[in-house]
Amino acid sequence: MAVTGPRGWPGSGDDSGRPTDRDGDANEGPNGGVDGGPTRPRRARRDRGSPRADRSTDASAAGDPASGDPTPAGPPLGVKTIRIGLWGATSSGKSTLIGVLPWAAARVARGGTRGSQQPSWTVTGGDPSSRLALDALTEDVIVRRKFPASTQANRHLNLLVRGDNGQPPPRRAVTTFAVDVLDVPGRLFGSGQTAGLPPTPDPEQEVVFDADSGSFRAGGRDPASENRAELTQHIADCDGIVLLIDPARELDGKGQASLTYFHGMMHEVYELAHRNGRADGNRLLHQLSVCLTKFDHPQVLESALTRPELEEMAGHARPRIRPDVAHRYFEYLCARPDSTMRFIQDSINGRFFARHVRYFATSSVGFFVPENGRFDPRDPGNVDELDGAEPRIRGPIAPMNALEPILSLATRIKYSDETR
Repeated sequence: MAVTGPRGWPGSGDDSGRPTDRDGDANEGPNGGVDGGPTRPRRARRDRGSPRADRSTDASAAGDPASGDPTPAGPPLGVKTIRIGLWGATSSGKSTLIGVLPWAAARVARGGTRGSQQPSWTVTGGDPSSRLALDALTEDVIVRRKFPASTQANRHLNLLVRGDNGQPPPRRAVTTFAVDVLDVPGRLFGSGQTAGLPPTPDPEQEVVFDADSGSFRAGGRDPASENRAELTQHIADCDGIVLLIDPARELDGKGQASLTYFHGMMHEVYELAHRNGRADGNRLLHQLSVCLTKFDHPQVLESALTRPELEEMAGHARPRIRPDVAHRYFEYLCARPDSTMRFIQDSINGRFFARHVRYFATSSVGFFVPENGRFDPRDPGNVDELDGAEPRIRGPIAPMNALEPILSLATRIKYSDETR
C-alpha cells in the first residue's frame, strides 16, 4: 500500500501512529473508528510469515466494459492495493455497506468541532466498471432509500480511497490507497456450495448418468463451485477481513446462520493461507475488523446499552456510541445461554492474533433522527419493516462506522508492512 505525500495517515493510530489493542483504544474515535490526525509509525514486533507479495496493479489490466471483460481494471499506476474480504451471511448488509462508503467518507469531517481542522476522505470506484457498480449501490441507498438487491454472483470492486489530514503545509499529510473487494452472495459462506439452501436448477450443472456403465459425469462447468473457490482463495490471500455479524438475527434465535456461514469457510481459508505462508502456526496473519451491524435496530440498541448510556444519547442530532461498546456487546451476545456466537468467538480467538482484531458498532443507514434534530432512543430504527413489503430506509442516511473498519484495517496493514 503506497502513501502519497508526507509520511503518515490522515487518521488512525495514537499520537505515535502505533495501532493499539481492542476497541476503546487510542486509535478509535467516538463511534469506535479512527480519530484523525497524521501518524508517525514506529517499529514493533515483526509478524512471522513470508513477506507479502507486491500488490501493485497495472491500470492497463483487463476490465474495459466495452471489451466485455468482467474483471475490473486495477487502480492508477503508483497506487498499491490492499485486499479486503467482506465476510458475512445473507442479509448481513455487505452490499449496503459498500453503497454508503462514499457518503460515510463525506461525513467524516462533519464530526469535529467548529473551526477545527478535520481529516477528509473520498471513496470512488477505481475503474469504470467499479464506478458504475458503486454508483448504482449508492443511488439505491442514498437517493431511493432502498436496500440493494442481494448479490447473485461474485463481483470484484476496486475502490480508491483518498485522505487528507486537513492540516496546512508543511504538516499536511495525504494518503491514497486502493481496496480490492470481492462482493459475493452470502450463501457461499455456508458449508457446501449453497449453505444448506436448495440448489438452483441449471442445465450446465446437471449430473448425467451413463446408461451403459452406471457411472456419472458432470454435464458442464459448475458456477457455484467456481464462485466458492474464487471466494475462498480471495479471503485466504486478503490482507484484512471485515466480518459482518447481525445481532438482530442472534436475538431472534436465528444466529445459527452466522455460525454456519462462518465455520463453512474458516477451515478452507486457513488451509489455503497456511499453504501460501499467510499463517503463523494455527493463526492467520490477516487483520480483522468485526462489525456488529444494524445498531439502529431497536432490539439491538436496547440490549447493547445501559439505561444511562441511552439517556446520554437522547436529544443529540448526531448520537454516538462509545468505542468500547462493540466488544462489550459481542462478549454479551457470546455469553447468552442459547448463543451460537460463542463458537464464532472461539474461532476468532483461535485463528486470529488478538492484536489484529478490532470491534465496531456499525449501522450503514444510521439512527433515525426526526425533523426537530433530537434523537429519541425509544425510536432509533431507521428502517421501516412493514408486513408483506420490502424494508425501506425511513429517514436521512447517517452511516455509523461504515468507513472506519476499512480505515482501521488499512492502518494496521500499513503498520504491519513497515515492521516486516
